[in-house]
Amino acid sequence: MSAEESGPSLSPQAVRWSFLRSYYFWRNLIVAFVVISPLLIRLWCLSKIPPAPIPFDVEEFCRIEIEPGQNAFDYFREAVRLKEAVDADYKARGIKFEWDGYEAVMASGWSGATDSQKQWLIDRSEAMQVWRRGTDCSDSLFASPLATSFDDMVTALQSFQELVGMVQCDGMWLESEGRLLDAAENYLAILRSSDLLGRHGFVTQKLHGMWNYRVAAARLIRWSEDSRLGAVELCSVLKQVRAVNQKSEPPSAGLKIDYLFTMKALSRTGWSIPLGLIEKNEKFEPYASTGMEALLWVVGEPDVASRTFTHVLTNHLREVDKPLAERRPMAQPPIVGLFRPPGELSSQSFPPALIERAVQRSIVANQTLEMFSMYDQEVGQDRSRRVGLELVLAAQIYFRDHGEFPAETSDLIPDYIDSWPADPLQSTADRLMQYERESTTSARIHSLGARGFDVTLQSRTPTAKEPAVP
Repeated sequence: MSAEESGPSLSPQAVRWSFLRSYYFWRNLIVAFVVISPLLIRLWCLSKIPPAPIPFDVEEFCRIEIEPGQNAFDYFREAVRLKEAVDADYKARGIKFEWDGYEAVMASGWSGATDSQKQWLIDRSEAMQVWRRGTDCSDSLFASPLATSFDDMVTALQSFQELVGMVQCDGMWLESEGRLLDAAENYLAILRSSDLLGRHGFVTQKLHGMWNYRVAAARLIRWSEDSRLGAVELCSVLKQVRAVNQKSEPPSAGLKIDYLFTMKALSRTGWSIPLGLIEKNEKFEPYASTGMEALLWVVGEPDVASRTFTHVLTNHLREVDKPLAERRPMAQPPIVGLFRPPGELSSQSFPPALIERAVQRSIVANQTLEMFSMYDQEVGQDRSRRVGLELVLAAQIYFRDHGEFPAETSDLIPDYIDSWPADPLQSTADRLMQYERESTTSARIHSLGARGFDVTLQSRTPTAKEPAVP
């Protein structure tokens, strides 16, 4: 057959690229691109934030040894059991109890308490006694730091806080009867529980503990105003308050617990449930049953969140336990609240600005890390409260000795306090807690920080009906 009869011949180069005109080639290429694109997107997202080592010794941190009989939570749980047994008996007998009534009493004073409320406390006296024994323990542990769920912990904390309210009311009742030293024992028990509740525990536990301290401090400040109290009684209480303050666990412990829990949750299937991601982000709720986690996997989650959390924790552990005046400045903008280390670098040379950007991109990290700045603010206010309570008691002791509040802060040094303390909510060491004497029988101690300690000291003379201190 001649060349003319066989048709035009293609050059070798034309044959090589002829497949580009094939329908099947383009179809397969598109399919392959669709299949591989999620992986490419994921790799691109992961490339934006480098991995980082865990910034603390997990094995050492989780090695917790408590002597037999010294775990406060054993007593707290038993106290809850006793209280619930009485509650069940009340329910069986058709007796209703409204907790709102007790909240009104705590706000307005014990004089408004009804006979049924008094009987309710009497019936739960055994539970309160066991709870108070728990506050004398040297340590506490609700669950292992490696626990993978805190649902039971949240429920338990609510029950524990009901007991705190009962003990507070019982203290107010004792005060109304003139049994001031017994009332102080109740308030000091609540004060001790503040650290025990959060020891070796989640940030949530520590926040509940701070609430306990706030409750006890408010009651002790009011209690210290009673003119029937002498310097000896006030000195005894001040000594115990200082002992509680010295045993306070560093704030970083709570962050480490939350970090371990989050890392454990992110490593398992169904990680969005224990993290409460769906509840925090309603827009993702429709995807809950159709693979929300698979969708987030495409953009690098949960690995991006794990890496981001590690970088943030590394940054915070360097500074968060220090007083505010000793910390390095914050990086801007403070979305999570990151400190600016020397050389503008953080872990593995990853700058705070890039960490902040990673937090913004990761919806998981954005939600799980929202407690960092809030928690640090609460810690600052708690420190302010602890300093303020000691100053109030010292000033009240001075009042008992001299018949008036000190004219100057120097009057308290060195017989009542070693030195006038810095304001925990101020970023410079020379910014001290504020003291202003309004009159010989009235003075004010306060912090200049937002929502800081602020109390006016007074002296109260009891009514004639109230008996003397036992």
